[in-house]
Amino acid sequence: GRGKMANAKAEAFKKFIESKDSGAFGVEEIPKDELHTVLFHSRLKAGNVEYPFIVTVDDSVFVTLRVLLDQAVVKGEKRAAVLEEMNRLNHTYKSFKHYVDQGGSMVLDACLIMPEKMEGSLIYNMLTMMMEHLEHVGDGIRKAAGIKTPEGPGLSIVK
Repeated sequence: GRGKMANAKAEAFKKFIESKDSGAFGVEEIPKDELHTVLFHSRLKAGNVEYPFIVTVDDSVFVTLRVLLDQAVVKGEKRAAVLEEMNRLNHTYKSFKHYVDQGGSMVLDACLIMPEKMEGSLIYNMLTMMMEHLEHVGDGIRKAAGIKTPEGPGLSIVK
């Protein structure tokens, strides 16, 4: 087997997920990274929608959770409507950050502070909260983007 990771918190989260959800995550260590960043990739389901997400663990006090809301790229007049809806959500929900990234993808972020030891259950609780949140607000964001709500898992029908 491989040796331990340089990042003790990431190593601890890896052990946590192996005991809880073996094989559910792809784990990617960023080579030659001064913060010893490790990315944990997986997918979450909310309603009929599957969302890819990444948990980023590094040597900082922060653990970030990033959910990709749709593979569609938002541009043109839809972009303004999506940004307006996301701004409204950012104003309403203090624990989440909704935005359109540089590539035009719609993203939901949450950040946890873990200065000392890894608390895997906190990450799982926050992922659950993010999924519940998306069940409430996902349709509004998709509507602003002109995307129909998927009928089946993981499909987005862009009109």
